[in-house]
Amino acid sequence: MTATLPTSGAQVDHAAPPVSESTEVGDEITLSPAATRAVGVVWVLLGASFAWAVWSRRWMSDDGFINLRIVDNLLSGHGPVFNIGERVEAGTSPLWLAVLALGRVAAGWSLSTEWIAVTLGIACSLAAVGVVAFTQRRAWKSPTLPAALLVWVAIPSVWDFSSSGLETPLLWLWLASAAGLLMIRAVHRPTAAPCQPWWLCVLVGLGPLIRPDAAVYSACFIVVLVALAPSSSRSWRTASRAVGIALALPVAYEVFRAGYFGVLVPNTGLAKEAGSAQWASGFAYLRDALSFGSTWAALVVATALAAVLIRTGMVRPGLRRVWITCWAAAALHLTWVLRVGGDFMHARMILADVLLILLPVATVPLGALRRTPARLGPLLLALLALWAVAVAGTQRVSPRSPYSDSVVDERTAYLSWAGVDHPVELADHRRHIWQHWGESARRSAARGDAVVLIAERPAAALERIPSTGPTAIAWGNIGMLGLSAGHHVIVIDRIGLSDAYAARMDPIPGGRIGHAKWMPLVWIEARYGAAEASIDPRVATARAALECPRLRELHDAVSAPLTPRRFLRNLVQAPALTRLRIPSDPSQAVDELC
Repeated sequence: MTATLPTSGAQVDHAAPPVSESTEVGDEITLSPAATRAVGVVWVLLGASFAWAVWSRRWMSDDGFINLRIVDNLLSGHGPVFNIGERVEAGTSPLWLAVLALGRVAAGWSLSTEWIAVTLGIACSLAAVGVVAFTQRRAWKSPTLPAALLVWVAIPSVWDFSSSGLETPLLWLWLASAAGLLMIRAVHRPTAAPCQPWWLCVLVGLGPLIRPDAAVYSACFIVVLVALAPSSSRSWRTASRAVGIALALPVAYEVFRAGYFGVLVPNTGLAKEAGSAQWASGFAYLRDALSFGSTWAALVVATALAAVLIRTGMVRPGLRRVWITCWAAAALHLTWVLRVGGDFMHARMILADVLLILLPVATVPLGALRRTPARLGPLLLALLALWAVAVAGTQRVSPRSPYSDSVVDERTAYLSWAGVDHPVELADHRRHIWQHWGESARRSAARGDAVVLIAERPAAALERIPSTGPTAIAWGNIGMLGLSAGHHVIVIDRIGLSDAYAARMDPIPGGRIGHAKWMPLVWIEARYGAAEASIDPRVATARAALECPRLRELHDAVSAPLTPRRFLRNLVQAPALTRLRIPSDPSQAVDELC
């Protein structure tokens, strides 16, 4: 086996020679010094413009602060948890948390955790563009110009989510790397076995560690990795080896997840009911995303450019398979996004699909442009450039979607609340009530108060309920609040992202996509309040429900000391605990669970 992807002296698979020509598109084309400088200037201007746009939109989202609290707990020796003593997987991306933790270890002496997250996100976004340019230049073995990549770098939502503290830029970088290296392999190593090189198998299998739904992308990449090998190099043994190598890390983490957290999916997947079907909301979300600046039109033009190149015979089967895989992966993932109802953040969940649709013709070789019939190539490239200039220069996302009440431009909202242009650090959000609530909880914990603080909008004051444990605070947005409250405060997430009970409760009919759950106060009092704190009979009923065998098992899975026996028991119980649902009404919970 080899760990290199050679680019010289290798067979070129993607560029068939035109009938009357003896030179393939994939052959090196010698440019004049002036033309070389012009191409270089185009790439420099594109990179500089994108870097400026991304930097100009730097910010940190509330969900990004959730990741930072988890990293703080991890590096403090409490494990990858949101609340100390509660093994609940509140983070969606294990790999992004690992990247943040490594960044904190390497640069925490000079940068705040917030700036480390924002800087790493921007670096991943810029690196994704660089990887696309590099890998496609190697795959075509010819000088290239940016084509559909112009669309990608002009979308303001891409600028927004290049920071924000979320794993989104890491997903883009992984997609660009996996797809780009598959293109190179299809062109330069057409006879290699599926498991060669081994590290490419590892790379294409990383999707589930970045986001659970990215398993769709990994599955498609693994299929094409096996399909690229000719029958002489492909056997059940080599294919199985490739699949085994690709799945080794995700499977190992899944075993850890089941044993440590006692569940088969992140707690966020349970909270957002990622298995539910909400097609109407999904299509409203898609319309909101693609109507902005007529993004759909740019996707049509990019697809037309790919079709022109394929029709001219310039793209041979190996490369064409990778292109089709990118489109198929985007279609499958987009179908899942539509089914679960989309998201509450404008465009976030489909940006990876947009990138995959654009990737095949993100750049195009100069030779291919010259050989398209009726100058269609240059014309389509010009249309893409005009769209990019128009959208990047004039379009702005509205704060609230005209198509869906639940879709919001999160960055605009947080800027208006913070009152600053670039709210990155927690201190930049000091005007926000969530941070003030967190600071109140921190002060209560410092005094040793045994109290549960109940936050309710629009009141700034916190209701206080006596408890038997340390200070706790209950609210539905836990990022800023949790980081400002500190490690010694239990943050009760009523939406359920970090709470094992709320995540399993009934969603509110017509609730916000992704945040449609809200744990009733009676359950909070039953779990954390002192025995004499409430005379509400429903609290007593909820306490009785908590003693039901299935809820006792849930409690032990996330709170009992993690011994080897507990780990193994969690492994066995994980499927049942993943399926477990808790009625919001305590009486119904007793009837169903006891």
